[in-house]
Amino acid sequence: MDSTQDHVNENVPEMARSLKQMIDNNLEEAEFEKGIAMLEQLRSPNHVPSIAHILHLIYIALHPVKDIQLNTTGPDDEDVYDPKALLQASPRKLVKQTKSRRVLTADAVMASQRLLSALIRTNAANSLAPALPCYPDVTLESPFEIELVDSVIFLQVKALRSNSKSCWDFVKTGALEQAKRAYPTSGKSKGRGSASRGSVGYSSNDTLESDEIKPVGENSWFLLGWLMDLFEKDAEDSVLKGQPRHSPLLLQQIPRAAHGSSTRWDCSEPLKIILYAFQQTQSRRQNIGRRLLMLLIDLTQLLPAPLLSMQGLMTSIIARFSSSSSLNSLAPSILPKIMSQLPLVPSVLAFRLALCKRILQDALMSDSSLSPSATRAGPKPRALPRKSTTLTSVTEASSAPETTPAANTGLSLATPQMPSYEETAQLIRKQIPSRMKKTDITLKSGSFLFRIKFEMLLACGTLRRLLSTASNDSHRQSQLNIDVDRQWTDALRGQEILGLLDAAFGGPLPENVEEAERSLYLNTLKSFYVALT
Repeated sequence: MDSTQDHVNENVPEMARSLKQMIDNNLEEAEFEKGIAMLEQLRSPNHVPSIAHILHLIYIALHPVKDIQLNTTGPDDEDVYDPKALLQASPRKLVKQTKSRRVLTADAVMASQRLLSALIRTNAANSLAPALPCYPDVTLESPFEIELVDSVIFLQVKALRSNSKSCWDFVKTGALEQAKRAYPTSGKSKGRGSASRGSVGYSSNDTLESDEIKPVGENSWFLLGWLMDLFEKDAEDSVLKGQPRHSPLLLQQIPRAAHGSSTRWDCSEPLKIILYAFQQTQSRRQNIGRRLLMLLIDLTQLLPAPLLSMQGLMTSIIARFSSSSSLNSLAPSILPKIMSQLPLVPSVLAFRLALCKRILQDALMSDSSLSPSATRAGPKPRALPRKSTTLTSVTEASSAPETTPAANTGLSLATPQMPSYEETAQLIRKQIPSRMKKTDITLKSGSFLFRIKFEMLLACGTLRRLLSTASNDSHRQSQLNIDVDRQWTDALRGQEILGLLDAAFGGPLPENVEEAERSLYLNTLKSFYVALT
């Protein structure tokens, strides 16, 4: 069944027990393809699969697309199923091994992935979300429990879920292997007779001895993309409810602020994924990172207080680049790549402006060539004070009263605003030293800061154009409550902006910057701003 609805019913019951038992019968015998096919046939907007069955789909979808033997006896056993090797055994041994082997086929993996995608089209996002680990909304967290399923992989499925703090733990390298090491699959069902075993037997702090843990495993990109589909569907459901576009489910994947504010700060885990995605050469993987960043930006654009602090988001980005030598060296290529792939809409441009401003402030608005915030590992974002120097693109929690989660039902969209022309000009006119200290990190290199100046001025002009167009439309003006900075208007009319561009890119060239690069930046910006007048 394929039922797609513009607005699905969120208050639907779980699938009837008799229907769930039909699926369980296949899982008990390791007939995964049949079980998934049965679940596909029973898919309906009038009920949702059980949490256990959704978790089974997630667990299976994390496997590589090949036939895999599940019931290996140790970590060094070969898990790839080889039917040709079985044919070389004696007839008696062949029958015995065929009966005892539990094989997860490539077709089952692909079927689980297709079904997960189909469920998002059929059911409301928040009806599927209970299968995901998340940060609790209350201080006391009850232990995770799911309905027992007569399945040969039930304990591994439960291990994957129980020891994950958030959905980001699902996609890390080693997550699947840890679950398998905790409960190696035998030839017998881990059904009702096994339910009384204690807590799942591995810690989320366990690591694979030989492999560095990466934010996304090689076989986890599908599931990460599926999570983006889920959060985007959740954001669309918010719009259908008359709220600004945002995903409450994504918010649950970000730790709550320690001081009790409804505004959350610590987005370091999703930021690891975003930056890792943009290090990949595949455009599809980079696009997943872009989608996740867009969803985070949506959370920073809300009133009466943003659900996610833009200051915290920027702090996480800068801290990631500053604390990692590998990321630090890639900053000049990754950050411009991220900015170029984001859509030219006011909320995103406001974020680009805020990030560029923060980088330039840290690097240039200090008496010493090194600012403390850029040379040490960033503090926990939720512990940072709200700064008055934040770009005026959104109203941060510092300018709004503290709210409780219940108060967020009356959300509205913050109005993106142009930054002060005077403040922008003061920052842009700051000369980049021709030679930086050897101890300077890449975020302070002359060539990188040259590019950031260009990105900031380009974003300023683009946002100015969008807001001016909207202000000429009376309907959109009343909708967005636009207030364009008059200083920008005067600077454009009097062509003062062209002098600002000359000042921004004039003077001695920073180290590793060619004259051709300066000319490209300057000519591009001049042509762009002349067209705005």
